[in-house]
Amino acid sequence: MEETTWYVSLVDANGELQYTGDAYLDDWMGSYSHDTGSQFFVHSSVYRDEFGTTGQDTVIASIVPTTEAYGRVGSVNEVWDELLERTPLPPGITADQNESMLKQLACHLLYAIPGQTGGPTWDLEAEHPNIPWEEVLDPSKVLDHECNWGFTGDRLPTIPPVNGDPDDASPMVHAGADTAGDEGSQVWLDGATSDDGGRPETEWSYTAGEDVDAGTTCTFTDKSSVDTGFTCTDDGTFTVTLTADDGVNRPVSDSAQVTVKNVAPVITVTGPEDWSVHRVRDEVSVRATFTDPGSNDTHKCRVTWDDGQVSTFSATDGACDAGHRFNHAGMNTIKVEAADDDDGFDNGQTMAVVYDPRAGLLTGLGTVDGASRASATAGHRRPAG
Repeated sequence: MEETTWYVSLVDANGELQYTGDAYLDDWMGSYSHDTGSQFFVHSSVYRDEFGTTGQDTVIASIVPTTEAYGRVGSVNEVWDELLERTPLPPGITADQNESMLKQLACHLLYAIPGQTGGPTWDLEAEHPNIPWEEVLDPSKVLDHECNWGFTGDRLPTIPPVNGDPDDASPMVHAGADTAGDEGSQVWLDGATSDDGGRPETEWSYTAGEDVDAGTTCTFTDKSSVDTGFTCTDDGTFTVTLTADDGVNRPVSDSAQVTVKNVAPVITVTGPEDWSVHRVRDEVSVRATFTDPGSNDTHKCRVTWDDGQVSTFSATDGACDAGHRFNHAGMNTIKVEAADDDDGFDNGQTMAVVYDPRAGLLTGLGTVDGASRASATAGHRRPAG
């Protein structure tokens, strides 16, 4: 058995890392590292183990990835360099074996899904053949080889223990990528968890950012499911946290940011009826209703009467109701706007015809049955004197 190295570390009874050595010690068993500050993996190890069902030994490099490592195929060389620095491969690894292990790492970085594929560790076996990159990264090929091309037989991934049998490992949890959606609508959260003792218990929670208005509430479709919907009554930035508990170790959490966008109200002017006729100085009543998926929003109404007058007031129960008396005859375009407290707004309009019965003659010219012309003159007798 060729000599490699062993990394010294010490953990307490609770599994908390207490000491990491400053040097590697010679030991035929292999090498091991633990670094919670690493961007890509917490544990790494290099050791010899059986490959498949043949009983043949092979060199295996194994890592426990962080949630940030998933999908980072562009960082394969950076991850590979850190792996070799922390846990060097033993002498005698051929160029083909070295390249095959690098390709296995690239495949896991690109295609592994937390809690679903790839397991709790990514194991890179030297005995896998050095296949072309096209087969490594082709999605149709990955469905067949699952980043373990040439592998036959079942073998559970293992991490060499620091001292004696390995303790029950803490669960891994991934809250998913940052996402965004609209207020009042469901935003989908795609989390994932895994644990060596089976699926751990999970629960979602959230905290509102400083840009969120008071009174805003959010709900989860199923707060105990790793995949769930998230709906908020107002816009802003929210931190959603997925916590996994295996019942043995301390609960583990991961968070993502959800940006909820404001949605403008939608208004409908229901009165007065378009082109309705009203007498001068009689009150013209305007009614408009609106909807807004942001149920925590407050709203202002603005009515422009087309005679130089504007009415501004708070909405009541999703409606903008107002009245106005026109002092002069004319055709008036009445515009009604509803605006929420986040600068979203919508408007509508209607036409009101105002007449003055004391005014002068009204004349008109038209046709009868599309042929002969006809004219009409109407007037109002002014009071004597």
